[in-house]
Parts: sequence; structure tokens; C-alpha cells
Amino acid sequence: MRWTNVYNENYNNSGGNISFTRQFTRSTLNSTSVLEGNAFASFLLGAPSGGNVDVNRCRTISGSSVAPWIQDDWRVTSKWTLNLGFRWDFNGSVKEPTAC
Repeated sequence: MRWTNVYNENYNNSGGNISFTRQFTRSTLNSTSVLEGNAFASFLLGAPSGGNVDVNRCRTISGSSVAPWIQDDWRVTSKWTLNLGFRWDFNGSVKEPTAC
């Protein structure tokens, strides 16, 4: 009989990821000049251009398997032994909880 339980947590960017671009600190907001603006200045002004927070669900998987068996040896002659057996494998379904 075997019981398998796999537990995996993935934090990645769980604290958040905020990005800043030079767009907010340009002299004209719709300017396309690559010489205007500064991303660090946008950071100091607190004007992010975007961001995200990863919501990573912790993954837990469990399952079970049972494999009963029987076996016996019969000596047919002094030089020949017959070994017979039977094994039945049952693998249960994999379960994943709905909440962590």
C-alpha cells in the first residue's frame, strides 16, 4: 500500500511587481522622443506605468495505490521448482483540494 502526497508552493512575485517608464516625465505626454523622460524620475514621483501581483495557488496533490499479491513455490522435481504468483494493482484517483 502506498500513499503519495505532493505539496508545492510557488511564491514568484507574490510581493508584487511595479514597472516605471519615462512616459510620465516627458515634456509632452504623447511625445515619441527617446531623449525625453526618465524612468527613475517616474519612480521618485510615484507614477508607475503598470504592475501585477502573482496569485499563485499552492498545489497539493494526493493519491493512493494498493497492490496485494500472493506467491508460492512448488517443487516439481528435485531440480525443478515452479514459482507462481498473482498480483493485483489498483491505482486510486489523484485528488487536488479546492482550497489551500
